[in-house]
Amino acid sequence: CSLLSSNGALTSGTLGDLAGLAAKIGGKAQEKVPECQALGDPEKIVGDGVNPGTFSFNEERALGGATMVAYASKFGGLLVDSPKELRGLPMDQLKSRLSDSNQEAAASVTIASTANNRLHRNLSLIGSNLASFSERPTIPWTFCVINNAGVNAYSAPGGFVCVTEGLLRVVKNEAELACVLSHEIGHIVKKHGPLEYGKVKQTQCLTVLAGDIAGDLASMSKNSFGNLFDLNKASKDLVKKLVDSFVEKMVSSGFGKESELEADAFMYDLVSMAGYDRSACQAFLSRLPEVDSVFTNHPEPSERIQNLVQIEQENRDGFGYQDKGKLPDWSFDAARK
Repeated sequence: CSLLSSNGALTSGTLGDLAGLAAKIGGKAQEKVPECQALGDPEKIVGDGVNPGTFSFNEERALGGATMVAYASKFGGLLVDSPKELRGLPMDQLKSRLSDSNQEAAASVTIASTANNRLHRNLSLIGSNLASFSERPTIPWTFCVINNAGVNAYSAPGGFVCVTEGLLRVVKNEAELACVLSHEIGHIVKKHGPLEYGKVKQTQCLTVLAGDIAGDLASMSKNSFGNLFDLNKASKDLVKKLVDSFVEKMVSSGFGKESELEADAFMYDLVSMAGYDRSACQAFLSRLPEVDSVFTNHPEPSERIQNLVQIEQENRDGFGYQDKGKLPDWSFDAARK
C-alpha cells in the first residue's frame, strides 16, 4: 500500500526470475539451493496453524520498524511534535530510549498535548480498538500520521500502520477511516509482509549462489551461510540490502492482487466486529478516483468493490456481523482538538 523507491535494491526483474537464478547455480553451490528455496516457503515462514513459522516476531518487528522509517522519511516525516527531552539526541540514544525492550525509559518521556499529538492519540485509539478484535491483539500496534497531502496508507510487518494527512482530510466518517486501518491491519495479521520478504530473501540467497552479487554478500555466504539472511544475526550492511530489496519489491509490485483482496475481506469482517457500518468501505472506495488516490499497488477500486459485493452475496454474516453498524462523525480538525 505504498510508493517508495530505494537505492541498491534488487530489481523486480531479478525478483521474478527465481527459476533462472536456480538454473545458473552449479557445483557444490547446488547443495545450498534447497536452503535458499526454504526461505520463501510460506508454511516455513508463518507456520501451518499448528507449528510456528521460522520468521520470529523480533525479526518481523525489526523489518517493520526499518520499513516504516523509510516510508516516513520518503513522504515528509511524521506529523507529530516530538518531546523536548528527545530533541537533539544522537540516533543511538534515541533508539535506546524508544526501543520496545526499554519500556521504563520510554514511559518517562512526556508527550506534549499539541494538536498534532492529539491527532495521533485519536488515530491510535481507533486503530488499537480495531486491532483488539483481530487474531493478533497483543502485538505492540503502532499507528501514525505521515505529513503528506496524498491519499494513502501504509503498513509494515510487526504492527506498524500509518496514514497520510491527506487521507485523514478526505474520509467522511470514522467508519471509513476504520475501513482503511482495518485493511492495513489485515496485511499485518495475514503476515503478507513476511511472506513477501521471504521471497526477497529467497531471491537474494539464490543470487549469491549464482555469483551475481560480488563482494560482501558473496564472501559472507562462504563464512556464515546459515545465518546470512537472519536479520537478528546479519551484518548492518546486509540488513540494509535486505530491507532495501523488500521496500523495492513493495514499490515495484506491491503485495499482489490476491493479498490485497484478502486484506479487503479481512477489513469487512473487522469493521463489522468492531461495530462499524461496513457499507462505509464501499463508499470510500467509490470515491478514490475523485480524490486522486495513489493506492497504485491495489487492484482497481471497481474490482475491490465488486469483491465486497460478492462477500455480501455469499452471506458472510459470521460472528460479530450487524445489519447496520455505526457511522461516527470524523473530521481532521476535530481530531486535533
